[in-house]
Amino acid sequence: MVVVVIAGILVTMAVLSLGDHARQKLEDEARQLHAWLMLLQDTSLIEGRTLGLRLHDHDIEALQPAREGTWVPFDADARLREHTLPEDMTLRLYLDGEAASIPSEPPEQPQILLWSSGEITPFELWLANSAGKIALDNPGAGPTRMGAVQESDQ
Repeated sequence: MVVVVIAGILVTMAVLSLGDHARQKLEDEARQLHAWLMLLQDTSLIEGRTLGLRLHDHDIEALQPAREGTWVPFDADARLREHTLPEDMTLRLYLDGEAASIPSEPPEQPQILLWSSGEITPFELWLANSAGKIALDNPGAGPTRMGAVQESDQ
């Protein structure tokens, strides 16, 4: 009987620690993504250049305009060109309050624009895993904000 109680306690502790790990991983990834977005916003403003963000699958790529209507990868340091999410995380994008699809293959045009004036396409980006979700959002100007973790409904 004592062995069963001890085994139950150990299983409970293991399950709780896994949940804490997933939550910490979500918060860490959200902080990294937030810092990356803020750095791109600052770069766009300081360098006086328009940039675009192209979301697909688990990647967010920084782009710069090339010829009229075309976009190419941002010619900055490799760390600024792309942010890749872990496989166990998902993204949801909302533009003007409406859900926008995130394709599995890179789209031709960016979904979010960062203008050299400091303006940005208003967006809400949800990052989620088994522990919950966190929103990163920008109303169209100023710094991108990061919300608190919202627990998973599971």
